[in-house]
Amino acid sequence: MILSFLGKEIKDKAQQIQDQRTEIGSRINSISKLADLSATAKEVQPALDELNSLLPKRDELVIFPRYINTLATESGVDEHFSFNGGEVSPAGAEAGYSAFTLSITGPYANVMAFLEELEKGNFVIRVEGLDVTIQTGSASFKADIQGLIFFRD
Repeated sequence: MILSFLGKEIKDKAQQIQDQRTEIGSRINSISKLADLSATAKEVQPALDELNSLLPKRDELVIFPRYINTLATESGVDEHFSFNGGEVSPAGAEAGYSAFTLSITGPYANVMAFLEELEKGNFVIRVEGLDVTIQTGSASFKADIQGLIFFRD
């Protein structure tokens, strides 16, 4: 009976030791994965900072109309810009955006130069609508643009 009792105790202790070894192995694996993720995060941080620099902060959008005006002056076109007030805040991994309208008027080559510079510009925008018409009685063209400018908080 004593041998049976001791055998059961030894078996229970062996199982506890095995369970503890499994738990230790699991923790070592978790710590290893955490170390790998930390190293990866440090490697990715410069790229993340660069991506964040592409999108202005919400309060930096005040310079966008001035930027449009500078592009228009450099391209030799007249412009009229306004925000529409249709703003959507950032949520999770999605950037926020604000709606705008822009009208530019000038010679065809200048209008096209403006649009090319706007496309290459410092801001991330999406054109939702573009309507180019010739002004009757002149050689000027008018481009009406509806779009979104993206930002972060």
